[in-house]
Amino acid sequence: MLCWFIVEKYKLKLKISKILKYALVHDLVEVYAGDVSIYKNTPKKVKSAKEHKSFQKLQKQFPHLEDMWSTISKYEKRTDAESKFVYIIEKLEPIFVVILSEQDHWIKRNVSIDDFIDRKQSKIKDISSFAQMFNKETMDYLQKNKHKFFKK
Repeated sequence: MLCWFIVEKYKLKLKISKILKYALVHDLVEVYAGDVSIYKNTPKKVKSAKEHKSFQKLQKQFPHLEDMWSTISKYEKRTDAESKFVYIIEKLEPIFVVILSEQDHWIKRNVSIDDFIDRKQSKIKDISSFAQMFNKETMDYLQKNKHKFFKK
């Protein structure tokens, strides 16, 4: 819904139907693979292998959902503007939740701002998208207010 809102608000020339499909399916493989916390140092190869196995299992269970499987594959490749946009917003959305509700989230987990920003940026810094504007503003806000959200 956040992606939809941003596209409408900023009148972005992105296909809302693609964005909504990507947003709906982006974490489906986590049904069997599980979600990997950014606080764990799970190697990318391990995460990718689990997700691939989960994807295959889902395809086998529901072979008639070809469009869904195609959408997931396109999202994972991140070659179009819509998938890049959804990917960045998906990485930023949990930050917004913490800022708006659970402000001591990172303090409780003993997370430093530098470590947090490094982990987040390693995933999205090189992706070209309008959503990078939100990424920059969010990281600037966290830096400016680090005393409020992160361990000292």
